[in-house]
Amino acid sequence: MKEVKNSDSPKTAYQKRQENISEYIESIQNKLKKGVQGEINWAHVGSLGHVEELLKEIDQFLR
Repeated sequence: MKEVKNSDSPKTAYQKRQENISEYIESIQNKLKKGVQGEINWAHVGSLGHVEELLKEIDQFLR
């Protein structure tokens, strides 16, 4: 992750934030592909439901 510094220009800080977000998205995708070890239960479903809600909130925020 790239650290945003007060000395960064807005453009540089924005680019760093975009790169950090891309890294988070890639990490999430890798974890989703890996899946759950063992039998899937309702706790796993609930956890993904929470992730889905957070992603929806992010999507709506960025509009």
